[in-house]
Amino acid sequence: MLTEDAKVQTLLSTLKLNEAERKVLQQQREIAALDLDRTELKAPFDVRLDAVEISLGQYVNKGQQLFSGDGIAVAEIVAQFPIGALSPLLGKSAEVGAPLASLTTGGGDISNRHEALKAKVVLRTPKSDISWDAKVDRVTAAMDPKTRTRGIILTVNDPYGQATPGQRPPLVKDTAVEVILQGQPKKDKIAIPAAAVRKGTVMVVDAEKRLRFKPVKVAYIQGDIAVLMSGLEPDEKVVVSDLPAPVDGMLLGPKPDKQLLERVMAEATGTAPSKGSK
Repeated sequence: MLTEDAKVQTLLSTLKLNEAERKVLQQQREIAALDLDRTELKAPFDVRLDAVEISLGQYVNKGQQLFSGDGIAVAEIVAQFPIGALSPLLGKSAEVGAPLASLTTGGGDISNRHEALKAKVVLRTPKSDISWDAKVDRVTAAMDPKTRTRGIILTVNDPYGQATPGQRPPLVKDTAVEVILQGQPKKDKIAIPAAAVRKGTVMVVDAEKRLRFKPVKVAYIQGDIAVLMSGLEPDEKVVVSDLPAPVDGMLLGPKPDKQLLERVMAEATGTAPSKGSK
């Protein structure tokens, strides 16, 4: 009888404990419902949803990712440039340079002088090229050890606002584009076709229409043109054709190549993109 009385007391205690636990669970349920009513998922800025990790009626654990999205106010483009190729664009006016306005590959330390650069992002399509005006924002902190390049981050403001349905698409994530950087024009520099420089010398025609070899010092080569540091004067005539057996002092019958001159002028002044630019 004592044993059975002890069992009865245990069952009565269990009932009272269950009643207390039900009240605690009820309070927790009411608190959870109140938290749910007060919960609002709000992004800190306008975004375009990318991946949604939850659905209606699904339980979400604390710290679980709900969704991911990209901001639509500004688009960032990371362009990889070889080290040192941006030096002509970032140099001071008195430094070595040329009146080249466009350069689509480059690198190095930009510092505060990147504010003087103009940037453009171009999307190549079968029908036409679509471009956005961009701004050089910053440089990546580390260099890529495999490609030995530095990443330059450019920004495009309001990429969705600039879109036109059926004509101009928005600049969206993972779009493969080309980056064109434009620096300040350099004065008093000479640009000639890169093919005209042969082992550090250039063939010119003197006042008596005779062939002369002049050593030149090349500052840098971009595309199809070479920018000279020294060696030529502005009024000298450069031989751009291949001569079968050039001999110093031989008599020539020079003819101007107007088409080549126009191409060199267009590339040197930035009115036309460099050949093979990326």
